[in-house]
Amino acid sequence: MNYYQEITFLPEAEIGISFLRDKVFKQMHLRLVEFKNNDGTIPFAISFPTYLVDETGLGNKLRIFSEDREMLEQYDLSLVISKFSDYVHSSSIRSVPAGIKGYLVFSRKQSKSNKERLARRFAKRKGIGIDEAMAAYTSFKEKTLSLPFLTLKSSTTGEMFRLYIMKEKSEFIRGGKFNTFGLSLGGSVPDF
Repeated sequence: MNYYQEITFLPEAEIGISFLRDKVFKQMHLRLVEFKNNDGTIPFAISFPTYLVDETGLGNKLRIFSEDREMLEQYDLSLVISKFSDYVHSSSIRSVPAGIKGYLVFSRKQSKSNKERLARRFAKRKGIGIDEAMAAYTSFKEKTLSLPFLTLKSSTTGEMFRLYIMKEKSEFIRGGKFNTFGLSLGGSVPDF
């Protein structure tokens, strides 16, 4: 990833940072989906440079990366976040600096907390009915994650869900791919 743009969230008393970050990210995701390749990946990556696994969570900044400037121009971040212009600041398109610290991998982690979702997947995998699959989960214990997350609404089902995000350091650049949330399917982003 050679180019990036950075968003800084500017929350106010009536609009908190989590609410703002969720709304902006949803708009970014909807635009990212428009760039989906045949294999379901996109030519962009997202990072959270102020990410911490504590009360600050994903922090007050977000970066979107691409291999080339033209792709970021085509994405048109200013249009995507125009509804939030009073609450966010976005930088111009910039080159990734030469003196980076290393590489990071931001990936989605799913909790084992929704018994119904797990039973549906189990039923589909095993070719059995949903009642039989639910019976297999009678003693199921919910497992939650202690990772920062975004709260989003599925365009498909209309249900709210948490998009848990994990950050890992990488010793080297990974030329992998990214999903429609801009999160890693094996790829890494520069850390600076």
